Amino acid sequence: MKKRLSYLLIILALVFMVGFSGSAWDSFRQFLAKANTWTGVQTFAAIIGETLDTGQGANELYGMDQDVQTTDDPIFEAAFVDVDSSRTLSVAECSNTIVRVNGAYTVTLADVSGYVGSDGGNCYIYATTAAAFSVDVYTSDLIVRYGTAQSDGEKIDSPGTKSAAVFMFGPGAAGWEAHRANGSIFINGG
Repeated sequence: MKKRLSYLLIILALVFMVGFSGSAWDSFRQFLAKANTWTGVQTFAAIIGETLDTGQGANELYGMDQDVQTTDDPIFEAAFVDVDSSRTLSVAECSNTIVRVNGAYTVTLADVSGYVGSDGGNCYIYATTAAAFSVDVYTSDLIVRYGTAQSDGEKIDSPGTKSAAVFMFGPGAAGWEAHRANGSIFINGG
């Protein structure tokens, strides 16, 4: 034990004598006195702890699966609904889904009364073909397009291009809000 302590003291003396001074010495002294307090940019191989205070309070840390690489091509799961004929979607089919319209069909969104509070029905509706499709709403619900509520019974039509898309958000008090997606401009279909 005495031999190790002697070696440590000799190493520290040599390091100090060969120019370990100024900010380097301050950093080393800080490391010895307060190992968990750092100033300036520090680089570590790993940080181990149960919390990390980034200045906004302590955040709990949890292990994560970090196996995804930049060269990987991950597949993200989503709820898809295929539309192969004109039909009315259910509440579940209009709740955070991707609706693929596979032809010149009319997709009618679920009744806004089927949603409770802010559990909202958000659906991204897009064309898988170049056929124009329409989006309609249930009975007296309205479509709010570009900030303007359309008249009762009006629907919107796609431009008739493959991948034409509209994001339907809502429902709100008046009905569904239509937001263009993919550069598509949906027109009032009457």
